[in-house]
Amino acid sequence: MLTRLPASAVLYDLAPPRTGKRGRPALKGARLGTAKELAAALAFTSFEVHRYQRTETVRLAELTCLWCGSFHTRAVRVILLRDEATDSGYDLALVTTDLTTPAPALITRYAWRWSTEVTFAEARDLLGAGQAHSRTRRAVERTVPFGLYCYTITVVWYALHGHQPNDAADRRERPPGTPPKPTRPSRTWSPSSAGSSSPPDFCPPAQAGPPIRKSAPSNRHGP
Repeated sequence: MLTRLPASAVLYDLAPPRTGKRGRPALKGARLGTAKELAAALAFTSFEVHRYQRTETVRLAELTCLWCGSFHTRAVRVILLRDEATDSGYDLALVTTDLTTPAPALITRYAWRWSTEVTFAEARDLLGAGQAHSRTRRAVERTVPFGLYCYTITVVWYALHGHQPNDAADRRERPPGTPPKPTRPSRTWSPSSAGSSSPPDFCPPAQAGPPIRKSAPSNRHGP
């Protein structure tokens, strides 16, 4: 398990060895404090980590301790990350039950979740995955995976056939907040030509309605 450590989480030292005396042995050691308090006491060491498709130098500090509020007596590792531009405190606090993997590798592993979170957000917001009101077990087990399958097929199609290098350049040239120019449906675009061009943003022509009659002004006052 690897996740972010809440700023309010209170950490404790490992339980001391048994004394041999009568009574219940201690389940936790001395109070270490929150991540902010640990950052002021621990020594940070520089490491190179690979995250978000780039390699950069950061400073890390780690400690094996107890997070009794969530894991009770199970030992965990707390990893504090401080960017080069940060002089005090920390920029990222992680807690993990993995006691053996090096800290830089855990930072890389945590960065992998970004693409997963983006996938869930886009599948939910664009395709409505997870918003169906399912009432049976089979429906619950099928609806969300089907939405993720549709999202995957869309991304694969765009990566193989729909992506145009000029799309990004055209978007950079437009002022911020400017929507793309709508295009009319063209007969030249067909499913057979999807491999060479992406479908246009269909904008149906406005339907001409009946003329609006203007009534003559009335001299009557009142509601």
